[in-house]
Amino acid sequence: MATTGSSRRRVFAPDSPTNWVNVPVGKQRDADTSLLLAKIKAFYREAQRRLIVKVRPATAARLLSAGYCFGLLDPISNILVNTLSASSGPIPDDQREALLKGGVVRGKRLQDAQTRSLDGLITFLTCFFPYLEEWEAVRYLLLADADPLLAARLVVHDRGLKRFDFSSGATAAALRMSLKCAALCAKHPEPDQLVGAWMALSPRLDQRAVSELSAARLVTLGRLRGLTKLVSPSSPEAPDLMRRCWELVACRLQGRGDDDVSGKAVAFQHRRSLRRTLLDTIHGFYLRAFARLPAGELRSKYHRSLLDAGHCYGPMDDPVSNILLNTVWYDAAAFPPNSEEELDMGDAAATAQSLLRIAARSLYGLLSFLGTRYPDLEYPDAIRCLLSADADLGAAATEAERLGHRPRCTVREAYAAAAAAAWHPQPDAQAQRLSSCGTDTISIASSLLQNGGPLVSSQDLMRLGSLLISPKPGDVPPQRQPASVVPRPPQDGRIYAKVKAALTRYSLQVIDRPMYEVHVICGVNERVSGPELRVKQKWNGCLPYFFHYYRTHVNFLASAAAGADGPAPAAPVLFFAELSNDQDDETACCQPVSAPPPCAGHLPRCLYCDHEASGIVHPAVEEFHGRQLEFEKMVCREDMFDDEFDPDHEDQHFTNYDIIEESEYIAEWVEEGCYYDSLEDSGCECDDDDDD
Repeated sequence: MATTGSSRRRVFAPDSPTNWVNVPVGKQRDADTSLLLAKIKAFYREAQRRLIVKVRPATAARLLSAGYCFGLLDPISNILVNTLSASSGPIPDDQREALLKGGVVRGKRLQDAQTRSLDGLITFLTCFFPYLEEWEAVRYLLLADADPLLAARLVVHDRGLKRFDFSSGATAAALRMSLKCAALCAKHPEPDQLVGAWMALSPRLDQRAVSELSAARLVTLGRLRGLTKLVSPSSPEAPDLMRRCWELVACRLQGRGDDDVSGKAVAFQHRRSLRRTLLDTIHGFYLRAFARLPAGELRSKYHRSLLDAGHCYGPMDDPVSNILLNTVWYDAAAFPPNSEEELDMGDAAATAQSLLRIAARSLYGLLSFLGTRYPDLEYPDAIRCLLSADADLGAAATEAERLGHRPRCTVREAYAAAAAAAWHPQPDAQAQRLSSCGTDTISIASSLLQNGGPLVSSQDLMRLGSLLISPKPGDVPPQRQPASVVPRPPQDGRIYAKVKAALTRYSLQVIDRPMYEVHVICGVNERVSGPELRVKQKWNGCLPYFFHYYRTHVNFLASAAAGADGPAPAAPVLFFAELSNDQDDETACCQPVSAPPPCAGHLPRCLYCDHEASGIVHPAVEEFHGRQLEFEKMVCREDMFDDEFDPDHEDQHFTNYDIIEESEYIAEWVEEGCYYDSLEDSGCECDDDDDD
């Protein structure tokens, strides 16, 4: 914890000791892994007892090659389903003889299958959830007795994902991807068949089928044949195929004597994952704030005030209103309208990076307010209070007091700590302004902001600005600061041009005429589909090289075009687009997406955007680069593009650890400036001359 100013202040920052991850030492991790493997071995013994493999050598062979304990049921049932749904290939003579003589499967082959089951279980969780490390996955699996979906519910609960949609299309797609990656990691002979069997089985999972799988002993071959027919992938997927699996998890909880996941004691604090969940929630509020500002005012003045001083803490009863209030006040008090400061829509990457930065600053401002106001409130508990309150500062303070914490300083002192942690350009003035907002001011501001309505009018914004800059006794007059200049890479204009072209093509596909115009670009990741090593032209006898990426992922808001037919949308619509980084205008995907509600999770995943912590919202169903194939290559330790690939060289391919560490660095960035390298160094080269 860093302390600045008054001794009462607790100013949290990315390098604060309270922010460090409590990673267990190597011996503890090895002990946890060994304990989980022991549980898996016990499940295999019970599965063999139920399968009576000594009279079915073919079944035993399938158990060794494909009978893994990951799937959508409990571990023993998963072993049975995976064994019975596997293909019946020929059994090698040496293996047949060993099975017939030994009766029950033992030895190195079984130990190898058990170890691969362990690897598959860990891969299932780490692919399903972002920023989940392997040691964390092991501990969740221990708490869940190696039950993969129960472990997933524990992660959802522990991260405060109270709006996680277990039955959504995005969740179903993520489960399919995670199952495929688990099968690949475990070296399943037919990964697609395993996934297909589970997707076909899920709609037919009623209580009778579960009881059959859970029987104490399958004593007849007839029952084996019946179960084999049950798990064969013969029926199409149902729209709600995942719902029954999640319902069965609740039944298993009741069978264990657990009424709810919240009753399970988690023996460690996931500070990183909690913080990232809160950061994802805050980022969603900024997307909504962008959508509520009129395009003209956003481009002429509010974009800079929002990205510099539009923090999400304040006296209003929701974070989006606080963002708008702080933005309008700072613009009216410190930056009067100036037509020369029109937003250049080519500044796409700079705007996206600044948006990530203001979200991180807001996060530490919120935590510092609570930490200063309630000094005995621990860092993880402060995050949990904010997650419980959807990052509403007033509700989080109420939650802290409900837990028995009492305020130890004034609201102004707490706001001063928040402003310092959030790098506000005028921290004293902001603390004074926010702490002096009385009930009447808040009521009028809420009315002008339309009580969280879809779009604020220009007139209401002007009235709100006039209200907020009315002098109050003791106010600290803000000083106008020079505009901070963020270097703009020369190809940012190219991004805007491609976004505009993609949006035009989308509109023509829908109604055969332009329907939308770009409101603002709010998310950019130019490092998609790569890296591929390329060599430039010789320079002073050298051959400099760079990493090339083929595509860019973009989030942007689009509003109804002037004169568009039909009812205009109440607010700009959020879009996702996948763009080519080359000179052509290829657009693989452009479609509207829905910003996830607070504390809902980060699905679907994109390997490249997770690596860059871009916060980009991806479509739930549409395919895009980085969605599945890249995760499959990652777990198989394959390079994405480079032919000269060394699998033993960690720097040449993505790993789960690499994604977490790189994204953590970017997500923690609160300082001024641009944290990306120059465009040339980053490898997003598009000049044909450089590709020769």
